[in-house]
Amino acid sequence: ACNEGVSMVPVAHNAGRVWPSGGFIKYPGVLRVIIGEEIATSGQSAQDINRQAETWVHAQLDLIDG
Repeated sequence: ACNEGVSMVPVAHNAGRVWPSGGFIKYPGVLRVIIGEEIATSGQSAQDINRQAETWVHAQLDLIDG
């Protein structure tokens, strides 16, 4: 996205809490997904963009976990 100058859209979900990594069996549960606003990438480094997305995702996970 950074190299092409296109915006990115962050997505937060709680699938890792419902279906832990490394587990083969999937158990029933409620997955919550939040789709964020576009993040403009023009003139920003990949590190800056990733930092913005990570900050947003962590804030949303706090909301999902209640």
